[in-house]
Parts: sequence; C-alpha cells; structure tokens
Amino acid sequence: MPTLSRILSSAIEKLLFHPVTITGVEAVGESFRLLTMQGVGFQSVKWIPGQTVQIFLGNLTKRAYTPMSLDADTGSACFLFYLHGKGPALDGQYPQEPVTSAK
Repeated sequence: MPTLSRILSSAIEKLLFHPVTITGVEAVGESFRLLTMQGVGFQSVKWIPGQTVQIFLGNLTKRAYTPMSLDADTGSACFLFYLHGKGPALDGQYPQEPVTSAK
C-alpha cells in the first residue's frame, strides 16, 4: 500500500513538474558530470543566466540547479553535477533514468 508521502509526492510531481530525459552524460574530471537533459519544460522559456531550475527527485524532495546552458528552441539544458557521494540528488551516482524538471 502506498504511503501518504508517496501519494503526495506523485500528485505534486504531476501538477507542478514536466518530465525530461537525460540525453547525455560527460565525465568532467573524477568528481563532476555534465548532464544534458531535454524536455518540454525547457522549451519556449526566457532564461537569464543565474536563474535556477527545480529538479524533483521524488518522495517530496527537490533541488535547485543552475543550468550551464539552456536552449529554449530545442528544449535542452546542461547541468554540472558534483559527485560528493551523499545526498538525494545523485546519491553517489549520476542519474541513469529520466528525471523531472519544473515548469
């Protein structure tokens, strides 16, 4: 039986976030990964360098990241992740499956 937090998390995800797909992963040294993501959440947005994107990690957890670049025409964005080995965002590994991104 689903827990209340999972039910709330699923509802929030469906209402507030758009799915994106990780389309590229590049190692930048030993402790960094450059991830390219693509999805409708990045399309037709007016982005100013320094703005953040909310990435929903499930179970009522989200993190804010600043894109290294964002192409609203193709709906893609690049993010640099530090692999510190702890935390809900990467948990020691870069994502291998689709994640979600805010509107």
